[in-house]
Amino acid sequence: MTTDNIYNFHIQVVYLEDGNDCIVYTDSLTGMVIMAVYKQPEIQINGDAQIQVCDDMVQLEATQDVGTGYWVKAVGDDYLTIDDPEQLVIQASTQHGSGNSKYYRIYRTGKNWPDTEEGKCENRDSVEVIFWKEPEAAYAGSRQGQEFDTTIYFADHMYLYADPPTAGSGKWEILSGSASIENDTLYNSLINLGDQDLDEPAEYLLNWTVSNGICQVTSDELKISRKDLRIYDGFSPDGNSINEFFTIEGLEYADTWELQIFSRSGNLIRELSKALGEEGPEEDQLWDGTYDGGRPIENGTYYYTLRVTKGDNTPYQYKGFVVITRERE
Repeated sequence: MTTDNIYNFHIQVVYLEDGNDCIVYTDSLTGMVIMAVYKQPEIQINGDAQIQVCDDMVQLEATQDVGTGYWVKAVGDDYLTIDDPEQLVIQASTQHGSGNSKYYRIYRTGKNWPDTEEGKCENRDSVEVIFWKEPEAAYAGSRQGQEFDTTIYFADHMYLYADPPTAGSGKWEILSGSASIENDTLYNSLINLGDQDLDEPAEYLLNWTVSNGICQVTSDELKISRKDLRIYDGFSPDGNSINEFFTIEGLEYADTWELQIFSRSGNLIRELSKALGEEGPEEDQLWDGTYDGGRPIENGTYYYTLRVTKGDNTPYQYKGFVVITRERE
């Protein structure tokens, strides 16, 4: 009997002669031997020798002509699981940790032999599988519906604030504007905007891209507007913790500054300053509406002059008015 995986041969001796030319009579040759020859399986894993997926699961398929078989991991960590490994079509899955990818080598072993003895009438094929972890979509800090995503005042630098990649790596690119990024692969890198013409408006457009292996590349743009100092023209220091101080946004970037405040009649009533290397008052708490001695100044309109230096530039000069309004005096 012959099947697809076993060839049965009936073997009978019909002629026997020794080295001395002696011949055995035919009627003395009796008996028969039956020999079973098993076919070695032919196995092929479908697809390329290396399969890459941006997922934690992959479907593998093999063809095998005879016998039984199974899938088994040969190289890789213990997080790999194979559903129903004796089937020709299987699902292999892993668990992504903090890394960017997982690598495995997987065998499909076929056997055509009547007992469990290893190595008998076997064959196998292998495939490399790389599971790439899909990162979350890139976010550079964009604000939907806004002309600019961030506005800064008098600044020669700022720290970027993209979301860090959950897998893979990110990269900044300057699409427009004169600037330089200290580390273009760092999500919160320092960006140098230059210290020239800080009182003139400037715009910058940046792109933050996140990629990991074969996964889809995503990107997000960040629009930055730099403006001159933002000097508020009024405050109400009446003790309700709302709008309590004279505020000038952007002074924190200045090397030095001198602020003088005058009455309507031109008398100097308060002088504030920051020297080179000093911290100075907070820009949102510059002046609380008092004289030097701490006595509250009356409601009304007051005038100021402001001199600001930055780097080797010509000092910036400002003048204007500020209104003090208290609900109760």
